Amino acid sequence: MLARLLLAVNDASMEHRLSQLVDETDVIVETANQPELLWETVSRESFDMVVVGRDVIGTPASETVASLRTLPDSPDVVVLCDKEDPVERASLLGAGCM
Repeated sequence: MLARLLLAVNDASMEHRLSQLVDETDVIVETANQPELLWETVSRESFDMVVVGRDVIGTPASETVASLRTLPDSPDVVVLCDKEDPVERASLLGAGCM
């Protein structure tokens, strides 16, 4: 089974590292490193998982996560943050983030 993964991070080295961690024989990886590219990409393609940098999704992040979860394929969403914030973590988890 093929899985479709969208990587939406601003850091090119992080994007490269995450791409290498995924077994690309079983996963199709797309990238979108800007907010407008994120929404353009998810509006024309379906994904099983979206891995997005906190700086790409803007504020409030929980609304963006909730919007991504309401897409037709309801992709799982992972938000990568530079620092730990328990309040934001709770908000993201409440919005359906993994």
